[in-house]
Amino acid sequence: MTTDRNINQLAPDQERRRPFFSLRYKMLVYFGLLFTVSLVVMELVSLFGAPYTDYEGEFYYQQNDIFRSLDYVADAKKEYLVSLIKELKNNIMALAKSEILRDDGSKLSALFGEFTASGMQGGALWGAIRKEESFKAIIAQMNLLKSQYKMYEEIEIADIETGIVIASTDNDDFGENVFEKYAFMASRENGNLSKISFDKMENNFNLHLTEPVLDIKTDDAGENQIILVLIAHVNSNAVIYPLLHTGRGLNKTGEVVLVDSDARIIAPLKYKLPNGFTAPLGYKIKAKPAIMGTSGEEGITVSDDYRGEPVLAAYRHILISPDIEWGMVVKIDKSEAFAPLYQRLEAVTYVGSIGLMVTLLLAWFLAYRMSTPLMALSRAAGKVERGEMNARVESTGSIETHTLASAFNSMIAKVNLRRMELEDMVFKRTAELQSVITDLEREIAERMQMGKALHKSEERFRSIFNNSNDAIFIIEPREDKIIEVNPKACGMLGYSREELLSVPMSAIHPQEAEKLRNFAKNVFKEGEGWTDELTCRSKNGDSLPAEISASTLETEGKAFMIALVRDITERKKAEEALKRKTGLVNLLQEVTSAANNSSNVDEAIQVCLDKVCDYAGWELGHAYMLDFEDTLIPTQLWRIDDPYRFKAFYEVTKSIAPTQGVGLPG
Repeated sequence: MTTDRNINQLAPDQERRRPFFSLRYKMLVYFGLLFTVSLVVMELVSLFGAPYTDYEGEFYYQQNDIFRSLDYVADAKKEYLVSLIKELKNNIMALAKSEILRDDGSKLSALFGEFTASGMQGGALWGAIRKEESFKAIIAQMNLLKSQYKMYEEIEIADIETGIVIASTDNDDFGENVFEKYAFMASRENGNLSKISFDKMENNFNLHLTEPVLDIKTDDAGENQIILVLIAHVNSNAVIYPLLHTGRGLNKTGEVVLVDSDARIIAPLKYKLPNGFTAPLGYKIKAKPAIMGTSGEEGITVSDDYRGEPVLAAYRHILISPDIEWGMVVKIDKSEAFAPLYQRLEAVTYVGSIGLMVTLLLAWFLAYRMSTPLMALSRAAGKVERGEMNARVESTGSIETHTLASAFNSMIAKVNLRRMELEDMVFKRTAELQSVITDLEREIAERMQMGKALHKSEERFRSIFNNSNDAIFIIEPREDKIIEVNPKACGMLGYSREELLSVPMSAIHPQEAEKLRNFAKNVFKEGEGWTDELTCRSKNGDSLPAEISASTLETEGKAFMIALVRDITERKKAEEALKRKTGLVNLLQEVTSAANNSSNVDEAIQVCLDKVCDYAGWELGHAYMLDFEDTLIPTQLWRIDDPYRFKAFYEVTKSIAPTQGVGLPG
């Protein structure tokens, strides 16, 4: 039979065998769960919003920002494509309706009928046609339009009755039958000749513009009959490729996908298919955004693309003509769109783990302080029950534990006062020593932990310092000394590390030494700083444009400046190239717009001449016409800012008609 004494003897052992039921363990669990749940809830609210409030969360706002950007890019590219094709179509329509083409076209059509009726054919027929003034005038008009718009690959005119090409910018096409050569001409019987056609030939898609040319004379019914058909073949690459590969807002993974009404691609894709192969032109895409765009819908969505990759996409429906409908998808990978939030989540997880460790340490400390007096009292009571009258309880902790311990000690003191006094002295001394030892052990542990953390921090800093893609300098600006550099800095400036450490900082920035000193003062004042552009001189004397961000660094009681320097040479070159290209595009747009608004060819050429002189900064400009003997014929079209200065040049030039290989005056 188990006695009470046996039960009390077993109690401490059972308590040691069941540590998970102790007060300390429970406090650790409760504090850890409280911290973890609080951190998770706060981060979830920050990322996904709070219910019943107007705050939607960072994911929602980031997604909306990406959608707005994609919407803007999609609208801009759609507007560019539609307006460009409309402009090309209007040019062909204007040419077909021009008095020159109708008049000369009527003459040429009549001559073609006469020549063929007389039995003339082959080289004799086309030789006779080429000699006609009406043919020369038509070819001049078509060549002028083709030279103004580089997107036209070829312009040709065919007889409406026979389909025979009687004038073309490509000499190889004379005599071909367009009704047999081009499938898009099959609808001529319905009188539908003013249209846009799009078809696939070999490994490319071709865009064709057709317009009827009416007879200058009317028939018995008072109507102008169609005598010719004007056909323009457009370089689809020149139209579509700028749409795919220009513009901002698509970042690294962004892409523009163009499909026809059957969701088949009409331009190369940026990525390969999931099977590793490159999709050929005409490949049918089954992705949701492309299908919605071809079905006439416009909007934004989150879906998988042709690779099966989740993307954010804006889709548009593009009506090229009543017979041609395209779909356009502007998309960006979801992983890139939300990359900043994913990085932030990783950082929060890392910091939260550290915070959880600190919280658990604090919980353990509090649990230790609270449970230690109770455990001591329990142990002392067990000893007294077993007859150990020298058991005592230290009067520490809260008021309640202190009162209980005092009562317990007072009760034992009445039984054995002298023994209690002696044991109390020994116990107090032992407790003091134990406290000192505990504090010393804690301090040693903390110092060891700090040393490990410092060592890890130094290793991490050294790794980042040596492997950074930016040049890093640690500088003492007051002494004009470079204290330390990373390999990227040595490679950028062409020095070895030892050479660079011996070079004064002012020698790296000889032309901007004062600016560098002021920048350093501001960094020490504000704690950090950034400058748009500062020129660095390399070892071989080259000047490198760079941008610098810096902050202060304190070590061994001394303050230094740590500067991150990025070479922006390529970026400057790209900006200059973009500026030149933008200027040229603006010039072409201004010339095109002004020429289209001109009432005649001379006025159009004069406008083009003025625009080109303004763009190039020329004080003098003169337009020549090229005849069929390759002779430059001077016109009356001039641009002269200072007539008196260029009088002699003007007099000489207007009477000279140089041939091929002969230089112009001046």
